[in-house]
Amino acid sequence: MTDSDLPPLFTAWQGRTLVDATRVVEHATSLRMRTLLARQCGVFAGPSTGMALAAALDVAAEMAEGTLGFLACDGGWKYLSEAAPEGPEPIAVDLQRPQEDW
Repeated sequence: MTDSDLPPLFTAWQGRTLVDATRVVEHATSLRMRTLLARQCGVFAGPSTGMALAAALDVAAEMAEGTLGFLACDGGWKYLSEAAPEGPEPIAVDLQRPQEDW
């Protein structure tokens, strides 16, 4: 998401003061994570949720200990009319213990 994509509410509520880091997640990765959520967890989510999961797994891989959560921020129902993403089969990730090479 670029600065031009930020919702006006984010700027109005001084959202930049609340963010301490950002992550770049490729669209293809977000689609793989979305598929992983559906297959392993039964969560029918959209690409924004896939992106949030990818970023959360990245952060979790850097954590020595603790608990990390993330929000499923969109549903997959909005994307039913789109063709299924092509590309490599989604990789398996143990969501209980994130792997560095996901």
